Amino acid sequence: MLVVNCFTGTPGGATESMTPAIRSALQQPGRAAPALFEEHFIRARLQDPVYARLNRAVYEEQHGGHRFDLVIGVNAPSRSALADHFGVSIQGVPCVLVSFGAPVPVSPAEAESTLSICAHPDLQGSLETALTLHPGVSQVVVVSGAGETEKRMASAFRRAARPHEDRVEFVYLSGLVMEKLLSEIPRVRKDALIFYLLVLADGAGKPYVPKEVVKEIAARAKAPIYSCWRPFMGQGIVGGRLFDFQILGREIGAAGLQLFRGERLEGSEVVSRHNIVSFDHRELLRWKIPEEALPAGAVLHYRKISIWEEYQGYILLGFAGLLIQAVLIVFLLTSRFQRRKAERAAEENRRTLANMIEYAPFPLMLHAEDGEVVQVNATWTELTGYAHADIPTIDDWTEKAYEARKGRERELIGSLYSIDSRQDDGEWPVQTRDGKKLIWSFFSSPLGVMSDGRRLVMSVAVDITERKEMEEHIRQAERMQAVGQLAGGVAHDFNNQLAGVLGYADMLVSRLTDQKLRMYAENIRKAATRSADLTGQLLAFSRKGSVLRRVVDLHALLQEVISILEHSIDKRVTIVQRLDATSSVTRGDPNQLQNAVLNMALNARDAMPEGGRLTFATESVCLDEEASRQWNLLLAPGDYIVLSIADTGCGMTEETRQRIFEPFFTTKEVGKGTGMGLASVYGTVQSHCGAIQVQSDLNRGTTFRIYLPSSNEVCEEQPAVS
Repeated sequence: MLVVNCFTGTPGGATESMTPAIRSALQQPGRAAPALFEEHFIRARLQDPVYARLNRAVYEEQHGGHRFDLVIGVNAPSRSALADHFGVSIQGVPCVLVSFGAPVPVSPAEAESTLSICAHPDLQGSLETALTLHPGVSQVVVVSGAGETEKRMASAFRRAARPHEDRVEFVYLSGLVMEKLLSEIPRVRKDALIFYLLVLADGAGKPYVPKEVVKEIAARAKAPIYSCWRPFMGQGIVGGRLFDFQILGREIGAAGLQLFRGERLEGSEVVSRHNIVSFDHRELLRWKIPEEALPAGAVLHYRKISIWEEYQGYILLGFAGLLIQAVLIVFLLTSRFQRRKAERAAEENRRTLANMIEYAPFPLMLHAEDGEVVQVNATWTELTGYAHADIPTIDDWTEKAYEARKGRERELIGSLYSIDSRQDDGEWPVQTRDGKKLIWSFFSSPLGVMSDGRRLVMSVAVDITERKEMEEHIRQAERMQAVGQLAGGVAHDFNNQLAGVLGYADMLVSRLTDQKLRMYAENIRKAATRSADLTGQLLAFSRKGSVLRRVVDLHALLQEVISILEHSIDKRVTIVQRLDATSSVTRGDPNQLQNAVLNMALNARDAMPEGGRLTFATESVCLDEEASRQWNLLLAPGDYIVLSIADTGCGMTEETRQRIFEPFFTTKEVGKGTGMGLASVYGTVQSHCGAIQVQSDLNRGTTFRIYLPSSNEVCEEQPAVS
């Protein structure tokens, strides 16, 4: 089968979509694709004998041995012209002649084997569409070439424009030399329209590619451009009712197939009107044309939408005929494509999982059943101080983190590789690289089998150290409150009994003349007085005693306490002061506060029998709810003075630290302590709306931190030493 394309000048863009459509339409299901040959010649040179002789020579060389079953002439002047210029007879061969604007005449003798298809672009529809979208336009500039085809189109356009000439001025740039044409385009007013018909050759007879011409015009134009040809879409035109050469190609192929089969056609001339309302979405945006103004059913091209939306019609309509041919290729490539896709998906999933593990906000470890630690994430390393290189195996991890409990922990981890679902592993104390103790709640989940056959488990931890400390702090506070209530009740009743004992002892002392009996009564009075002091401490601990509220300068109070200590404690104990609080004023009972400081200072002295350093320090802090919660202080937000009393003595164990504020608890020898000193300190701090913390390490010393509310009042007098 032979397709001959005849042009006024240089070939345009019509054949780019028309010829493949012809080929597709000629393809019959179940049969091999027909051999389709395509030739081109310039119609304007038909009268040139040299050109004609060259055409015949080329044809003889390429197709001399062929007997064509079908000939399609696009824009050919006549059937006989095809025979003349190829130098061979095509008599009796089915022939389809395609023309634009005016049909190719078919003689009665050629009617049975020849079909003339006349394509009519909708000039009037495109013009009316443009004027509808730009109702205020008063000028339309029409661009066309100097060839025979362009002249016919220009004449047809003039007929289509007549109904609008009363309100719109039509300016025709026809048959100009290309340089002149391109120089006129920038002069077109911004409120005008440009209608591009066709330029195959300019006024000098020089051939041009129509698509390239419209692209040059669009680059210079200051006004929207419309046309009637689908191949110009994407070259700078807004759109219009565009003639679709792809549909024309399918129609040509179908008609040719009917002629080839010998089927009878109704008439020898067919009019083709395949015009589709189409627009370039980019040009709509450029010229600010709203989509709502477009005619119903308009097709938008080059719109930034999803691939499926953009190519849906193209895929379903344009490639429907190629689907069968593609099946074999798809079948051969499917396995390779699927494999690569699976590999990419697996790699992407691997990277995603690795990132999720690495940047998870909780500690996470992957470990294999042979004891290898496959991965620990950044949070694990941040909290424990151990990177993956420090703990390459489970044995290394348990050795560093669990010490004495490592055997039990290894046994638990070893049992994890047989689980088939998420398992709660309980709460475990963990030791960090710097010796800090954390409490983690673990749970583990199986991750299946690795490529080498080893089972893999993911262990996730939740750091509950802060929660546990808060719970212990609350339990301690509740325990101290209960003990305080009990001690306060006992002390109150005991104090009432002591009042009678002291009264009668005083009476005996004043009335007895016997020195020996009087000494006995004096001893009774002294013992009762010491007991009364002890009940006073119990009442202070339970906060049932009376508390004086006055302005106290804590720095002045500390200076008096230090003055007392400097004259009473071992000279081997060095007293250091760092009083940095910006405001040292609080409200409370100066005597109780002074006794509390003295009690802690004397305890610090007793902890340093060989001497050491006793440090008094103050600082100002502002606590918010988060800081109070984080430090387990249970204090209202506000400004506080922090008094620190630190020694370098023997320190205490964790068990001792948990009980130091309990009444009658002491670590001193029998007879050297009542166990009420720190209990009364605790009661005093609580009665002053404060909090007390203690930090101690065995053989490294102890630090007490007392938080007292800061006051903005002025202290008018200094506390007296009691």
